[in-house]
Amino acid sequence: MDKVYVGKITSFHGIKGELRIISEIDYADIALKIGNEIIIDNTTHIVKSYRKHKHYDMITIDDYNNINDVLFLKNKKVFVDRKYLDDIDFLDQDLIGMRVFVNSEEKGFIKEIRKISSQKKLFVVEYKEKVVLVPYEFLKEVRKNENIVVIESIEGLGL
Repeated sequence: MDKVYVGKITSFHGIKGELRIISEIDYADIALKIGNEIIIDNTTHIVKSYRKHKHYDMITIDDYNNINDVLFLKNKKVFVDRKYLDDIDFLDQDLIGMRVFVNSEEKGFIKEIRKISSQKKLFVVEYKEKVVLVPYEFLKEVRKNENIVVIESIEGLGL
């Protein structure tokens, strides 16, 4: 099983055992779809309900219907099997470690991706002996088979 990190259970909503998750994945609505299996602490659970509430993804799982039944899950990480995301071309975690090219010239590799708001992300590109932050919007192309990411060239980028 190829597990994909979805996010972390930060708290609960109401008294009926609804879990409040801060997602780290752009496709939480697909990953946490009703009926999907999720993994928490190497234990599989079935998603019984899903909804968005503010910037949280809210789910109920299994037959838990009371907050006291789910208190042990606070601050736990949530994973999903990659099979639920097969229709997605690539996930952020797939880009980490890929080589970065600008104007057909290799410029380093993606060390990590930082989420700076609910809508904005930055690539952390390690280039020679420095680190360059590149806005996600500059991504032009992903070549998964070649392990390459092509970034749009702009003046002042630092690459």
